[in-house]
Amino acid sequence: MKNKTDRKNKTKQVVNWPTSYFTIASLIDSNKHMLTAAGSDITLRVRLSNSVADKKSVEIGNLPATKGRPVKVYTMAPVNASIIDAARVAGVILHESFNSVKVGGVDGQTITTTTATPVSVTTKQAVTA
Repeated sequence: MKNKTDRKNKTKQVVNWPTSYFTIASLIDSNKHMLTAAGSDITLRVRLSNSVADKKSVEIGNLPATKGRPVKVYTMAPVNASIIDAARVAGVILHESFNSVKVGGVDGQTITTTTATPVSVTTKQAVTA
C-alpha cells in the first residue's frame, strides 16, 4: 500500500481551455495530463461543471446524435458571434438563446441592429360568479 506522501498531488493542475467551442471529449484530448492513473476523466468533468456554475464557460448547444444522450457543446465566456457562427457551420444544434434573429434598420447614416426576442403572451379569463 502506498503512503500518502508517495501519491502525486494533482490539485494544482491547470486546465488548457480551448479558444473555440468544445465538447468534453475534445477537452479530454487536449488535457491528457489531467487523467488519473486509472484513466478516469472525473477531474476534468468536475472542473467543467464548476466553470459552468461560475459562468466562466457556457453550454451553447449539442451535437446531433442518433442514439443515446446528446453530446453537449461548450465555449468560454463571453460568447462572441464568430464562435456561434463556427459552431452553426459545424452542425451544432444551438440553444434558443443563441438562435436570435438579427433585425437591422438604416436611418440616414446610422445603422442600428437589434435582436428580436420572443414575447410570451398571457391571457386573462373573466371570472363569473
